[in-house]
Amino acid sequence: LDECLKIYEERWGEHDDWYPSANDRDRYHTEGHEAVKRLFELWSEHVPDVAFLEQPFDWHIGDHSLKGSVDRIDHLPDGGHIIYDYKTGKPKEAEDLGKEDKEQLWIYQIAMEDKGMDIRKLAYVYIQNGAVVDVPVLQGDKRDAFKAELFERMQAILISDFKAAPSPFICRNCDFKNICEFRRL
Repeated sequence: LDECLKIYEERWGEHDDWYPSANDRDRYHTEGHEAVKRLFELWSEHVPDVAFLEQPFDWHIGDHSLKGSVDRIDHLPDGGHIIYDYKTGKPKEAEDLGKEDKEQLWIYQIAMEDKGMDIRKLAYVYIQNGAVVDVPVLQGDKRDAFKAELFERMQAILISDFKAAPSPFICRNCDFKNICEFRRL
């Protein structure tokens, strides 16, 4: 636990500019500290069989591709795998997850399956309270329909005219803030 908390403290200082105020930063720091302790206790009692952490992928759909990384993939006792994605926002219950909430895990599922993995379970882990919320795995026609819909959305992006909508909050958290000509920091 001491080692985990030390890593947390070392990494915490890298993100001081993310918070609107010192009070927010301090509150999130305390919540994060408690989350590390809670997850350490959980994983000490039930040691996960981790296959991959931050597993990168470059998934191709027709002429398009999506790049990213999966937070964690564990081995299941029956030989398959489960994908976990960590969420720092307000915890949700399974019945509160809409289609848009599930799409991230579905993309991870299909990307990993295309790499030859047998994905049998998907779940979000909410850091705030340690809740694990399962998401159904896409299979058969539903899987094919999701892939087709995603391809159509990617096609639409190519012909769309996206206007920049900068704001200090958006720009501060944007991956392209250092190169964007429209940034407002």
